[in-house]
Amino acid sequence: MAAEAPICTRTVNSLPDHRIQTAAYLGLFAMALFIESPVIDLLGTSTTLSVDRSSFDRVRRFSFLLMAWCGLVHLAVATTPLFDVVFYGVLKLPKEVGEACRAPLLVMVPWSPAIGLRRHVQGLLIRRGTTAAIGQGTVLRVATIGLVAWGLSATGQVSGALVAAWALSASVVVEAAFIYVVGMRTLANVEWPEGATTTTTADLLRFHIPLTVSTMFMLTSMPLVTRSMNSLPDSILSMNGWQVSMTLAFLFRTMTFALPEVVIANYRGRDGSGLLFRFCLTIGAGLSGAMVLMSLAGWDTAFFRYVTGADTETAHSAHQAFFASSLLPLIGALASYAKGVLTLRKVTTSRLAATIVSLLALFAALQVGIWSNWPGVLVGALAVTVSSLAELGVLVVSLKVPGFGANFEKT
Repeated sequence: MAAEAPICTRTVNSLPDHRIQTAAYLGLFAMALFIESPVIDLLGTSTTLSVDRSSFDRVRRFSFLLMAWCGLVHLAVATTPLFDVVFYGVLKLPKEVGEACRAPLLVMVPWSPAIGLRRHVQGLLIRRGTTAAIGQGTVLRVATIGLVAWGLSATGQVSGALVAAWALSASVVVEAAFIYVVGMRTLANVEWPEGATTTTTADLLRFHIPLTVSTMFMLTSMPLVTRSMNSLPDSILSMNGWQVSMTLAFLFRTMTFALPEVVIANYRGRDGSGLLFRFCLTIGAGLSGAMVLMSLAGWDTAFFRYVTGADTETAHSAHQAFFASSLLPLIGALASYAKGVLTLRKVTTSRLAATIVSLLALFAALQVGIWSNWPGVLVGALAVTVSSLAELGVLVVSLKVPGFGANFEKT
């Protein structure tokens, strides 16, 4: 799934006015992710709570309500004066960048509902152990985004941010439709366990609301970073460098995002916790080490220049951000292990507390960077790293552990 960012960035950089359009793509994507935050954790909710048919149906109804809500909020921001409030008042985008976001934001209205549907059904597939279709859906999604981006950019009549918006929207709709068809076939053949404790609506709300709020707080980080960059010199260059660097950094971080569901699905108490922890640690350390190696060898700069199509100045800025972000996969893998265990225990309030502390740390780090007048990309990368460490610290305390190792999980 992380391949979609380089595809979109490469397409935007190949079209006229690419610096304005890349900056617009950053603001557009940050806002789309924030609006979709209530549906993101439907994957964990569906995986954990769909213990019988009644519970699955209740989760499904809840999921459709959230999907509708996110779609309406997105539509309202795109078509009412809320657009100016958000993009100029909150994000403080330059006028030319904000206007480049207006039409693409409207095109992305299907984004949140499609992702909500896909994540809800994926939870069922993970619960039943039929995860191959998830990978197949992702391949279909990436293929769609590539075809749509190439087709629209070839016309030469569509702006870069608008091409990216159409490609993103089409890809998630196609993937959601595929996953839904596969999921309904799986559902028809499910043999639900006998004697399972049915999830009530109150259980569902107690479980999901803290996750939703924590994700909303977490995704506030992207608008905060964007706003901070607009408070520093060379804001458009900083936004370009940040967006380009994140296309590659996200490729390294993305594997850690799936780890909570791996823990939820495979956790077997203390006997298996050590293996799962070492698995997460190995992935995180390996990915962070690869980022450092790639930065020192200069391969990241080559990626930015020749894969994403960034100009020399933007590629140099992206290189700084990429190297400064190299600890994020390791931190994210450890945090994902803790999130998986806490979610399985249904202690979702701890995740909310961790996210609040993380957001406060991010805000403080961004303010220090602004006061120090550091380059915008370094401010963003270092602030996100500090906030991620703060989140991990709270999660570790929530698990009541004195340190890392085989006893990381301790009842």
